[in-house]
Amino acid sequence: MEKNRKKTGIDLRAPSGWGELTAEQTVTVAGLLGEGLSSAEELALLCFFRFTGVSFYRRNMTNYELRQRQKTGLRTDFSGLYRYKKYIVEIDDDTIFAFAEKLKFLADVPGLMACQNTIAGLHFSDSELWQTTFEEYCMADRYYRAYSKMKDENHLCAMIAALYRNKKEAYRDELVEKNTKRILRKSQPEQRQAVFLWWTGLKVWIREKYPDLFSGGKNTVEFGNTESDDDDSESIMNMLYSITEGKAHENRQVFKTSVHEVLHALNTKAKNINEMNSKFKKNN
Repeated sequence: MEKNRKKTGIDLRAPSGWGELTAEQTVTVAGLLGEGLSSAEELALLCFFRFTGVSFYRRNMTNYELRQRQKTGLRTDFSGLYRYKKYIVEIDDDTIFAFAEKLKFLADVPGLMACQNTIAGLHFSDSELWQTTFEEYCMADRYYRAYSKMKDENHLCAMIAALYRNKKEAYRDELVEKNTKRILRKSQPEQRQAVFLWWTGLKVWIREKYPDLFSGGKNTVEFGNTESDDDDSESIMNMLYSITEGKAHENRQVFKTSVHEVLHALNTKAKNINEMNSKFKKNN
């Protein structure tokens, strides 16, 4: 550091997994992923600077100032110096690359993370869907899949609108259409992509949580492959049929049930079927 300049420390802490990202950091990652970066290293380094608030220190000097600094023994080379808030700090390359190395997981398949609590003035904070109904889950996932295939921003906004509402407002189909327009108008693309990123990680977590239901990519009780081109409506009806055992008048009740209760029941059915199939194969 330069003479007579007060030294300051900087505490560099890297999130070690998706679950440690803040909502703001998730938006940052989603925005950078949308830029099509060339490598995990580039993503990790950019996230280092965005997460920490550290930036390059640049200073232009006149020839006179350069000579004066040389005479007094001050630095004329500013490599390794960075700005942090109102301070100038010195960070060696090894420290930066070690920090960035821990962030390379951001280029891998997403995991469970915190969702954005607010978008376009609408609210949702149920990151693991414990308070979310089966109906909300089905609608959000239908639009998620549509956006994944067609990249139509309206589908992504509709996916968000299936979950995000004014506080204490219950799900209604007409609200989805209304809030879709609001989200498209009042949110930034990187905010919407952060919700998409969270849902992607959530789906990975759900598949791991209910392994028999999603074994081999397609569950045994005719849900249909989440990533396939199967008709969404038919997949949902198959799930409802499996839960109600064909009692159509109970479908509305299932839609209003917690999504985890429904998936747990379906997973139990799938587990029993898988066990029976395994025994059958051993005996033949």
